[in-house]
Amino acid sequence: MNIEGFLQTLPIALRGMGGIFVVMAIVYLSIKLVNIFFADNGNKNE
Repeated sequence: MNIEGFLQTLPIALRGMGGIFVVMAIVYLSIKLVNIFFADNGNKNE
């Protein structure tokens, strides 16, 4: 295994993992907000 090559690409890999984590967090929060929005509308309609 090429350790030097691995260490050179490590920051790029970490940035990619961070980006995936941020996108997952945004999607999760969006779903939570949509659920709250529809739950409120459902309660008002009843």
